[in-house]
Amino acid sequence: MFIDLLADVVFKESSFPKKYFFNRSLWKDIRVLMTARIFMTTLYSQNRALNLVEFFFNNLNRIFGELLMESNWKRNIVILFIQICGSKSQFQYLCTNGFLCWILDFVSCHLKKFGFGKCKDISTVLKKVGVRKIGQVVDLSSYLRKIFYFPSRCIDDSIQVRSDIQKAPMRLWQFVTDFDDMEPLTLKKTYKEDEITLKDISCVIRLFQNILVPYVRMIRQFDESGNQIIKELVQVFKSDMERVTANLASEQAIEKLLTQSDIENKPFSVFNLSQRLFFLLLTECVVQRKLSNELKKRIFDDHVRDHLFVLRNVVQSWSHNRLSNYGSGLASIYHTPAFAPSLFLPDFNAIQFLITCLTPEHFLKYLLFNVFPSIRQKTTVSEPFSSILSLPESEDTLVLQHIFILIYNAFTELRLICDLDDQKLYMVQLHKTKRVTSVKKTGNTGLRSKSQSDCLTVKSLAHHSNLSTADRISSSTPRSSKPAENEQTRTLSLQNLNPGSPFNYLNSIEKTKEDFETLLTYHRNGVPNFVLPDIVELRDQFKGMDDFLFSQTFFDFIMESFVKWYKNSELWKKDSPDLFLFILLVVCLILRVSESRRISDSQRERMVDFLGPHPRLENRSLFDIIKNERPNSANPLVASMIDRFINLSKIGQRNLTNI
Repeated sequence: MFIDLLADVVFKESSFPKKYFFNRSLWKDIRVLMTARIFMTTLYSQNRALNLVEFFFNNLNRIFGELLMESNWKRNIVILFIQICGSKSQFQYLCTNGFLCWILDFVSCHLKKFGFGKCKDISTVLKKVGVRKIGQVVDLSSYLRKIFYFPSRCIDDSIQVRSDIQKAPMRLWQFVTDFDDMEPLTLKKTYKEDEITLKDISCVIRLFQNILVPYVRMIRQFDESGNQIIKELVQVFKSDMERVTANLASEQAIEKLLTQSDIENKPFSVFNLSQRLFFLLLTECVVQRKLSNELKKRIFDDHVRDHLFVLRNVVQSWSHNRLSNYGSGLASIYHTPAFAPSLFLPDFNAIQFLITCLTPEHFLKYLLFNVFPSIRQKTTVSEPFSSILSLPESEDTLVLQHIFILIYNAFTELRLICDLDDQKLYMVQLHKTKRVTSVKKTGNTGLRSKSQSDCLTVKSLAHHSNLSTADRISSSTPRSSKPAENEQTRTLSLQNLNPGSPFNYLNSIEKTKEDFETLLTYHRNGVPNFVLPDIVELRDQFKGMDDFLFSQTFFDFIMESFVKWYKNSELWKKDSPDLFLFILLVVCLILRVSESRRISDSQRERMVDFLGPHPRLENRSLFDIIKNERPNSANPLVASMIDRFINLSKIGQRNLTNI
């Protein structure tokens, strides 16, 4: 009764709320007291709880304007918003009145005023407007991520809310297309000392992650909303594809799509937000088993050309070894695991769809024509794969290394492609790996707080997940950035110290080398032998990934890559852990899969032939060459991986009938 009376007096009989929120000279400490003792209290009224919500909604422009200003009390507004959105009935009121679309309109309007837009240079806008001014919108996006945390986990599943949520997906799609493909790069674009730093540019990209992640969380809770936007996006991509391939025969259309991206002659962007939104939603719908039967057929069973068009840009961000220092630095920041995983991991989801839906030859040609774009002047997609692989460009073992990184990670990032016993626990483990590798590289514990708020799935852990196990994982992660080395070796998860841990390789060339040095140190100190990630049964939609893994085309690619590395005596004598380690990773993965999953007789036969005497090795076997060189390996990391390969090699022997 008293709270109802208080709410009436404050909101109906006085101008107190406007003076409190918009009188900037009001004493800070008074604001803090009034936030807790008056406004927060009114939210607990049985009959008047919506008074504050209505006030907020009727003054959204002014309140969010305050959040964009330099103010020492913005935190109080955010706290009140979090409390409001944490209530299902109060959040429903906001949704019913178009709050979700209004937020996107507000942020979009301010970004456009600054000069941001489709294909615009982020660095040019920052230089013109000033980093500090843009930083206010970046801060706002961080507040929104916190405000939407609770409603994105437990939205009221009422008909009204469902109807209102369904209005948001297409507005979100318009939002990302308005700012798609920003910061276009060319191979020659260089960085000058007086220009905006890469760190400043990366903050703008984090802004978009802060917006996208909570919206995707909310959309995925409603089957109709997720399927609606995916269906719309598929139709958009299909229409664009038909325009690009009009009047072309099937093979000509595929060649056109395989080579549409051209980083040597056309500007390109690694920040294609529309593609990343599509794969964020598609991945969530597949994982949650909410993808409609119509979309399953359309995405997994229908035309190859559709997949090629949607996925045409996925390799661009991985071509940074061919970019200028500026482009390479930007791609490297983007690929840092703790930076923007919800924008970055869709790259691997896209690769998983490509491997599943394309023939092995088309997939590998797609990679080669995009990481070696100069070969377009010398050959065509219709040429045999062996002929394309024999071109001088493919002698670049560093580029081949990146191809193996993409493929290996596509097979070991399991959330999308496998039926896991506990999806949420798996994401906790993956998140810990990202956090540990980031802290290990930078020594910056501040990255922990950032990474903890970024992961799309970890934030939505259900109460029934195996949290006791997750707690043990968490407790095994160092909480100090400066533990004693032997203590750190004991406490870090062995999985994170493995060269088989995917996130060791999702960085720039320099960072990958740093990782190898760290791993090398641990192995010198007696870390147990290299262990591959677990092998889990594939979902039915992704059975095609094993068809690729055991295809003759892929075996030929592995063999040619090994030959290119092995014939370079300098690399072998230096015991270089570059391309060779990735080849070992992939071959060990193949052996483990053949042991743990059911493969066909023809697939097993191809694997045995690949591991046996081979004409490209002068009728020696891969096993014999590697085993004979084992005593000469001074690098403990390489030696450990070779030992693992030798132990597994018995699986590939022809005379085994019962594995």
